[in-house]
Amino acid sequence: MTPDLILSNTPIHQDAAGRFCLNDLHKAAGGEGKHRPSLWSENQQTQALISELQTEAGIPALVSVKGGAARSSTYAVRELVYAYAMWISPRFHLQVIRAFDALVSAAAPAARPPRTGPEARPAAPYAPGANVRRLREQLNLSQRQLANLCFPAMAPTTIVRLEQNDGYQMETLERVAVALGTTIEVLLAPPAVFAAKTLEGVSPLDLVDLDRLQQLMCVSAWLARRYLMDYGATAAWLEGFEGASHD
Repeated sequence: MTPDLILSNTPIHQDAAGRFCLNDLHKAAGGEGKHRPSLWSENQQTQALISELQTEAGIPALVSVKGGAARSSTYAVRELVYAYAMWISPRFHLQVIRAFDALVSAAAPAARPPRTGPEARPAAPYAPGANVRRLREQLNLSQRQLANLCFPAMAPTTIVRLEQNDGYQMETLERVAVALGTTIEVLLAPPAVFAAKTLEGVSPLDLVDLDRLQQLMCVSAWLARRYLMDYGATAAWLEGFEGASHD
């Protein structure tokens, strides 16, 4: 079977039940030893999430299959794929989210609207262009100056295209984020949070995708907490948020 999901030029294989191979995801994320699926699956919080999913999925949420030369592969349902990607890093988590979103979009039967220019291009989810432009202007930088601040330096036209949301790679966005003194998560936040000159006092709820947060809360409170923490939520903030949610 030809894999439908590809990350960093790595095919992500599925088993007969539709679960995804975490070993392939590990390879796509860089293959560091500290990110091995076995370490993640032994985590107490991971075990709690697996336990919750086990009763909902109707099939084992996580399985290991013995391969040749005593090697084994670990397969997991989509919810666990998201959790594993989040455990590795926010950047890889976003890559996985985008890859799955692309699969869903490709499967949708709706026809694309005709395009007559950049202004006719439908707005992409998590589009960072407006945030890049606003932060650049706050720092009083030209597009050429920002391009030169990136390491390694990039062509000014790359900044122009990025601000127009005319296609970009996560590696490019990461370099621009460092040059602007911020993070990818901030650049991918809703543009409304940049009304002020700084993000001081901005709630994590202003940064996250609220629909995705609600989905994660339905699956696991721990998964939702990790998602909020990736966007700056402190332990004290989480306690207040969870207390208000139960009122």
